[in-house]
Amino acid sequence: MRNIFRLAMAIGLMGVLNSCRSAPPVPRSSEAMERSKRLLLALDRVEADLHQGDSELTTYAMLLDRHQQATQLTCQVSQQHVDEIHRLETAQEKKRAEKRKHRSMALAAKAPGHRS
Repeated sequence: MRNIFRLAMAIGLMGVLNSCRSAPPVPRSSEAMERSKRLLLALDRVEADLHQGDSELTTYAMLLDRHQQATQLTCQVSQQHVDEIHRLETAQEKKRAEKRKHRSMALAAKAPGHRS
């Protein structure tokens, strides 16, 4: 019984070793394989385009965000300038009004018939 078991093991081991030794099958070229290859290459190109598109969209989104921040800051600075210009214009107009008042008082004081 032991001999039969050893013989079976030896035959099985030889079969396994023999199957490992055999040469790999020769690649065959067929129309289906060529079509599959072309489709896989096209799929790789589409996937590469999508990845590039994702990076372009990320870059565009970042640029848009920066543009919005710059626009907001520009608007704030412009509003501050307009407020300062308005303040200066009001102050200048007040000075002009005071000068006119002083001039008219000085002219009235120099006018004949004015009592001092």
